[in-house]
Amino acid sequence: MGTESLDSKHPSSSRTEGSEEPFKCPSCGQLLDFRCRICVACGEPVEPVQPSSTPLPKISPPPAEENAPKPLVRFPWELSLMLLLISGGVVTVLGYLLGAVTVQFIFQGFQVLCAIWVFNDARHYAIPRPLRWSLGTLFLWVVFLPWYLVRRRRLNYTCFFVETSPYFAWSLVIINLVLALIVIQLLGVGPDDLESH
Repeated sequence: MGTESLDSKHPSSSRTEGSEEPFKCPSCGQLLDFRCRICVACGEPVEPVQPSSTPLPKISPPPAEENAPKPLVRFPWELSLMLLLISGGVVTVLGYLLGAVTVQFIFQGFQVLCAIWVFNDARHYAIPRPLRWSLGTLFLWVVFLPWYLVRRRRLNYTCFFVETSPYFAWSLVIINLVLALIVIQLLGVGPDDLESH
């Protein structure tokens, strides 16, 4: 019995599409042509070789880096120096016109208003640590106000010192003490003068 007679009884048109390579009979192990339906050695019917249905593994995209570090907002030295010069000039002119005590109250009121605005604005834009930004503006506005103005324009950035540092409060106190000592030295006020007052 040859393969030609088998093909005439079992036309290949009724066969399910599969591999065209020879395969072994499951009963006797005889190597058969891919068109065979009955083994030529043992006479047992054989099933055609089905194509492999194993799905290809899906390649998932790499996980997004959720904890990727955010870019930092650098301190705006140019803006801070410009505000310092402008405020110094304004305070000097108003000091001659209104007196030192009046200018001091005006300047302190301005700092309080800036601190309140920074706190509300930071909460509005969901910027972390709005109270820290507000306190920094209140006690050292020439540093923190320009820094915050840059920060609010870059909401996807972060500011390490203000928003994440655990030593923010101590650093603010130390900076204010150093600035107070510098002002005292510039004014020429010694310890004896402070005791006399």
